[in-house]
Amino acid sequence: MLTAVTLSDLDCATELLAEGFPGRTRAFWRTSLARLVQAGGNVAAEYPFGFFLMEKGEPVGVALTPASLRPRPDGAPQRVVNVSSWYVRPVHRWRAALMLRKIVGDPGLVYTDLSPTADVQTMLATFGFKPVNLGVVMHLLPSLALRRGVPATVSEWQAGEALPEGSPPAMLLESHRALGCLPLIVEGRAGRTLLVLRPKRVRRLPATQAVYVGSHAALEPHLPALARHLLGRGLLVAQIDCRSEAGTRNIGFRRNGLWFAKGSLFEDCTDHLGTELSLFDL
Repeated sequence: MLTAVTLSDLDCATELLAEGFPGRTRAFWRTSLARLVQAGGNVAAEYPFGFFLMEKGEPVGVALTPASLRPRPDGAPQRVVNVSSWYVRPVHRWRAALMLRKIVGDPGLVYTDLSPTADVQTMLATFGFKPVNLGVVMHLLPSLALRRGVPATVSEWQAGEALPEGSPPAMLLESHRALGCLPLIVEGRAGRTLLVLRPKRVRRLPATQAVYVGSHAALEPHLPALARHLLGRGLLVAQIDCRSEAGTRNIGFRRNGLWFAKGSLFEDCTDHLGTELSLFDL
């Protein structure tokens, strides 16, 4: 039996997650859950923060489900749910697959799993999930900035500025900006797209990770212009999803960071807003 995680259950969820992920402290999970609440995506989507697996009235497992809304092609709102950070106590581990199958069982929702282990990837395939990317490319910005590319302008998105069609709600962008993310508009002959970057470190170098790319097709020709903009902000490395076989030949390609989705929306888009990768300090 599953029961929803509510605001009053966050302490219980923290204890189970700390038990299941001993490499992370209780403080880490308290902060992560606070950010999940602060982001506001679950409230806007009217979706639980997670689910408990219950046994005789006691939680014996937990799965977090960060959620937020996206526009469908027809303009209607679409719930997107990230299945994240799940744990089931060992004696009940045989029920884990049943728990996950039930969590991702609504055909009207789009689901993502952004950090599955090899075993979980096999399980996801049986649930209808498919891989979205081929890995990631770690772009060394000084080298990328010297390449030829399509001329483009890169500017920070400001509240009230029109967003490209299909972009996430402005509220979600603002909540991520409050967490240190940088929303950019990249515009040139190849098109106009939204890009949201999250700060990180790569081998102690100042770096950034793309947690949202509205259109890889529009961004790719403009990468040198983006690199020059990011160098001006003191960044040296940018991690961006790899979506093409041509991208796998990049010297910075890494066959990791694989993520999976059930449902459409991501053919030309990377969208990790409102998920563990943008809200938790992973």
